[in-house]
Amino acid sequence: MLVLTLDFPINLDLSMYPSFVSALFHKIRPNEWVKIFGYGKGTKIHVLNNELTCEGNACNNAIQEWTGLWFNPLDYINEIEVNSRVYEKIYNLITCFNDLRLIVSSYDKEIILTATFLSRRTDYHRNVIRWIHRLLSLKEDLNELSEEEIISVSKSYQLKQLSKVLYSLLKTLRKYGQGNPWRLRYELLRIKYVGPKVVDSFLLFAGYDTYFTASDVHYINFMKFLNIYNEVHRKIFIPSKNMCLRFGAKCLNCLYAGKCLSGLSINLFGKLSGYVQTIAYVVDKALRETQYLDIKSKVYHCLRKSKVISTSGLIK
Repeated sequence: MLVLTLDFPINLDLSMYPSFVSALFHKIRPNEWVKIFGYGKGTKIHVLNNELTCEGNACNNAIQEWTGLWFNPLDYINEIEVNSRVYEKIYNLITCFNDLRLIVSSYDKEIILTATFLSRRTDYHRNVIRWIHRLLSLKEDLNELSEEEIISVSKSYQLKQLSKVLYSLLKTLRKYGQGNPWRLRYELLRIKYVGPKVVDSFLLFAGYDTYFTASDVHYINFMKFLNIYNEVHRKIFIPSKNMCLRFGAKCLNCLYAGKCLSGLSINLFGKLSGYVQTIAYVVDKALRETQYLDIKSKVYHCLRKSKVISTSGLIK
């Protein structure tokens, strides 16, 4: 058993909520999770107060990634390049959400890539986790799945499309997954049905880099909350597959980086970009859904403390 004394708080439940790695774990009770698929299956992680315990053969290798210890957002707070009003809001949000960690797994890249592909236009917690569990229950090695087995999991178009491109996804990952992640981003975008949100979610939660930012409607809403539209640029758009392939898959080299939400976010927040988008996802989901009351309570507390919403709970 590995036991660590923490220098900062970790809310394991809150951190698992936005992470695609949570599809490989099962929650036993508050802040205690067990790995049920992939590398280190059977590993148990528990956080109580300032003590973290880990049971299993993978603890020494993976505990940093699976608890978010690997990345401390406060180490990069000086990378924020925005005016003082927005800086203060972001700084206050990050310090308030200091127990929200980026949980990643570089040991389970194939599964995370599959999960992000399936997450298009559907609810991750209601559908994607269930689909991933069914797929891995059929074959723990995704390379061995047949088209028929994939389609048997669900009649949804996400599974039908996965059955057509899974081999290409895994082959591309094997070929380019150990090199430059921006090259990997480009090669994955060339695959049918794969867009920037899928690729950037994968690259973030597979542990490649925190620059990668999965821009979507949640992040657009968050930018509106912070008045980024008015204070930085009024016309911001979500990146598209065709645009990224045409103008370059490396965001900061793109001609439209100042207007594209992903490029803008990287320019504004640097290595905090993927983390800020993760906060945005938690905030927007909590404000719009009725379940996960403990997460909703945390979000409202941090938004009020950061002066993003009024005491009445209305977005400013």
